[in-house]
Amino acid sequence: MLHHDDAVVPHQAIRRPLAVAGSILIILLCVLALFPSAIAPYDPIKIELSDRLQPPGSANWFGTDSFGRDLFSRVIFGVRISLLTSVTVVTGAAVVGTSLGVLSGYLGGWVDEVLMRVTDVFMAIPVILLAMVVVVVLKPGLINTMIALIVVWWPVYARLMRSQVITIKERPYVEAAVAFGAGSWKVTVRHIVPNALAPILVQCTMDMGYVVLTGAALGFMGLGAQPPMPEWGKMISSGRAYFLDAWWYPVFPGFAIASTVMIFNLLGDYLRDWMDPKSRVI
Repeated sequence: MLHHDDAVVPHQAIRRPLAVAGSILIILLCVLALFPSAIAPYDPIKIELSDRLQPPGSANWFGTDSFGRDLFSRVIFGVRISLLTSVTVVTGAAVVGTSLGVLSGYLGGWVDEVLMRVTDVFMAIPVILLAMVVVVVLKPGLINTMIALIVVWWPVYARLMRSQVITIKERPYVEAAVAFGAGSWKVTVRHIVPNALAPILVQCTMDMGYVVLTGAALGFMGLGAQPPMPEWGKMISSGRAYFLDAWWYPVFPGFAIASTVMIFNLLGDYLRDWMDPKSRVI
């Protein structure tokens, strides 16, 4: 007979070290974002035309760009921009989406119908297209990029929270709280929202990487942080014209984006499996 501990799905044992590695790397990213000046050897926006397009070496680990700026320093400072964008967007989208999801799922009726139809409209438009439209309307820039991404990301959390609320509000402990005279606010805050947060937290972790990728795509198109800010997507866009002669120019910022997305995906995958009992028991 299998004990519960023996019934762990094999891939869980594989993912635990990956989750630990992902957590350590996320901490490293946070350190880089908080203290880039202590790690980057050069000023990321200082122009040195005499050193333009220098290959990677001891003086410039990632080489230099077309303005002679140290790419390693720019990639390090780019961590702050990417994480700031990701954290702000995910937090804003989660707050807006979960609030609307709670209202929709708990009140039901015409409130649910109206909110879900609005959500459907937003979800029917491709994320990158809607974000581009919002940024163009507001004017390209880092702050407006964050606003645009919040606008396109909240429906995911609204849908997810609504489904959780609809399920949880029918459970016996919620019905008992209502029977004992607990008001709607108390029932929502004490019993429904805390028990619905697990999938929201997993979604937030997964979305951190996707927001980094989408923000970089907007930066690549010139709609994100504007020069001379060291934004990864914009760095790739500037470096593509030099790819054949200076491969390091677009490659290292691209590697930074890919690594960051992978780190958040590893942690998000593990949290999803860890919080889902069906994935841990055969």
